[in-house]
Amino acid sequence: MKQLTFLLLDDDSAVTAYVHHLILSEYQNANIIIFDDGRLALDYILQNDLDIDVMLIDLEMPAF
Repeated sequence: MKQLTFLLLDDDSAVTAYVHHLILSEYQNANIIIFDDGRLALDYILQNDLDIDVMLIDLEMPAF
């Protein structure tokens, strides 16, 4: 099975930890990239050749 890459963007560490656990419980070999800052996430995406399969984004984070 293909290794899935998840990008998780949330500023709440409890949510991040919980979602990280849920992903790994279903996809043991998943690659999970975690950010708590939208600008850093965008910079990382633009600077790296990523094949992201799933993006989970907190839409109520403070604006940047």
